[in-house]
Order: sequence, then C-alpha cells, then structure tokens
Amino acid sequence: MSIEKLLQRVVGLEDRLGLNSEGQPYSDRLLALIDALENDSWSTSSTGFQGQLNRLKEFVDEDTPASSGEESGTVEGAVSTLEDIVHNRRAADRWSGEDSVEYVTFQQKVRGTNINETTLLATDYLNHFNEVVMLLDMLPDMPDMLEDVKEWKPKTYQQHFLDSTFAEKELAVEAYAYVPAPFKRPFETTVDQLDRLIANTVEHVSELIEKEDVNHLKEAVSSNSILIQRLLDNASGIIHGSMMTMDQTEIDAFIG
Repeated sequence: MSIEKLLQRVVGLEDRLGLNSEGQPYSDRLLALIDALENDSWSTSSTGFQGQLNRLKEFVDEDTPASSGEESGTVEGAVSTLEDIVHNRRAADRWSGEDSVEYVTFQQKVRGTNINETTLLATDYLNHFNEVVMLLDMLPDMPDMLEDVKEWKPKTYQQHFLDSTFAEKELAVEAYAYVPAPFKRPFETTVDQLDRLIANTVEHVSELIEKEDVNHLKEAVSSNSILIQRLLDNASGIIHGSMMTMDQTEIDAFIG
C-alpha cells in the first residue's frame, strides 16, 4: 500500500471516528509527511520508518472496529512517531552535511558492526547500567548484595569500551569524537541523569537496609528501577537515532 492510499484510509478512519471534529486532523499531518518525504530517498527504505508505517497501516485497516477512543490514540502514536523519525533524521542530515569528511568516514568504518551508522553510538554501553539495575533488583531479597551495588561506579562511554571485551571497542572509542551533536547532547544528558539517579538510589536503599525497613526498600527499588529503565530505553532510542530526552522535572522529583 502506498502512502497516498494509506492517506485515503486515514481520511476514512477520521470520518468513522469523528476525529476531525475533535481537532485531530491526521490526514493533514500525513499530507505534510508525504510532502516532506518526496525528496528524501532514505525515508521509505529506513527500517524504523517502514516499521512505523506498517504499524499505522494495521491501525487504520478498514476492518478495524471503530468503537472507542483507543484507536485514535493508537493512530496518534504511529503518526507522531513517523513525524519524529523524519524530524530527527533531517536534523542529523543538516548537522553532518557533505563537508563533514570525518563523520562520513566513520559511517563507512562502522558499517556492518554493532555501532549505529547514523549516530556512531553502540548499545553495548548500556550493559554498564544494566549490571547495577540487576543488583538493585536483588536487594529486597538479598540485602547483603548492597556492597556489590556500592562497588558500581559511573563510567564514561569511552572508558566503558576501553575496559570491555566488545569486538569493535577501539572503533567505538574513536567514533565517539564524531557523534553528531544532535545525538551526542541528549545522549550525554541522559547518561548524566542515569548516573545521578543511580547514586541517589544507592544512597536511599542503603539507609533503608540499615533501618531494616523491608517494605519501603521494596517500594524504593521498584519505583527507582522503573525510572532507571525508562532512562535506559531513552538512551537506547538515542543510540538508534532518536533525539528525545526525558523531562528533567520528572527525574528531579526522584534524584533531587
């Protein structure tokens, strides 16, 4: 199904659910996307773009029941994600440009590796955080693991790879210097948020273990682990080409 035919299906969905009257003109937004994509050869071949496009096709299938607001929310998510993909990629393209020889060179070097070709970042770095999350989750049942938790220390992206057995670790370290700013800034912001949140969590659970407050320990580990995982998901998204960061206000509520 072409994007144009999908547009016709979305218009039909709007009519069936009365979305236009509720101020949610998906067809107008898809028209803007079609216009933006006309000269972007990468868009229709992008795995992320195609995945979201297929997701949207499923949501607006003519056989889909039109009985609740849930469907409109699902369509909203798919359309918004498509818009984010286009926005993020275009921002990266504007940053890199044809004159950034080093960036293009490293794009070629990382091709076929576990380092993302667009961002020059690798998800292996997140294993550094996954380690402490696993230990934290064990604390309610095994509080004696606290000393292992306390041994965990923040590591920079480059230091993690220097200490790792990652196959392309030297390439990952070299490429980091050429990570596009639209990805590097939110990535480093998210890493800083993770470091601060984990430090705050360790301090808090240490106090609860000392008080033998098991109930509050479980609550603290659960709530903080959820937020840490959200930040990790955010970092993973950035590594794969997103430029989104979590709202600092929400995080400050936990880490002070």
